[in-house]
Amino acid sequence: MADGKAQIGQRGRMLRAGSIIFNDRRSTIDSAVKSWGSDRAGLSIPVTTGIPTEFLLAIPGDGFQTRCKIIAQDRQNLEVAFAA
Repeated sequence: MADGKAQIGQRGRMLRAGSIIFNDRRSTIDSAVKSWGSDRAGLSIPVTTGIPTEFLLAIPGDGFQTRCKIIAQDRQNLEVAFAA
């Protein structure tokens, strides 16, 4: 980046264990966080059916939690944006 500014939405690959938490913290689904950026992430899960549009994403190994909204999905992958 010639001008020294980070590109919005720029992401890097990673592989971390994550949890999708919803239903007032009564329901969780294990996920693999496969890509990460300042404003979004890519998740892989066994099946995306039944996951609400908005949920809490936790990465326990990093002590990270944030609210997310699904912006794209297929059968086993979610693209989420971090809520402001």
